[in-house]
Amino acid sequence: MENSSEKKKQGMIQDDLEARNAAFLKLKFEIFKEAIELSILCGAELAIFLASSSGEIHCFANPSADTIDKQRDLDAQVEAEKSKKVE
Repeated sequence: MENSSEKKKQGMIQDDLEARNAAFLKLKFEIFKEAIELSILCGAELAIFLASSSGEIHCFANPSADTIDKQRDLDAQVEAEKSKKVE
């Protein structure tokens, strides 16, 4: 059986998780907004991946989702080259 201090701690943890999730969502949109501005001003292709504390992956790509695919392919090529050098 839980005593009142344990219940209070669980309530604080829950409140903390909710506050963290709210802060994550707010900051995620701010990061994505800044990324759009950077992409427009510099003509850069961007791919951003954020992982929330719950394990959800949030992605942003500009100018399109093809940017994510290109980055994934490039990462695979780099890893393949690294493994060839090791052998």
